[in-house]
Amino acid sequence: MRLYLNPAAFSTAAAFTLGSGPRILPGLRSPGRWSTDLALDKEFHLARSLRGLFRVEVINLFNTPWYTSLASTSFGAANFAQVTTQANLSRFTQFTFRLSF
Repeated sequence: MRLYLNPAAFSTAAAFTLGSGPRILPGLRSPGRWSTDLALDKEFHLARSLRGLFRVEVINLFNTPWYTSLASTSFGAANFAQVTTQANLSRFTQFTFRLSF
């Protein structure tokens, strides 16, 4: 669980009154997301017309988590202003070999 907003900054308006805050928060977005991917490949000749290509791909090289949007935007809910889940996968590595003739 990651706290994304300060719940102490919000309060419920008294009954039959208007609150001082906006109905929606237009500048509120989900946490920033960034990822580093890496791809390396090596091509080599095996015979006269035979070529090979070996490729390694690493997705999310530094294993950076992407968090989803807020679990609840309803003030007073138990999970208000919390980010509780991860949106991406952990580091993923793929090896590929291609033979061309």
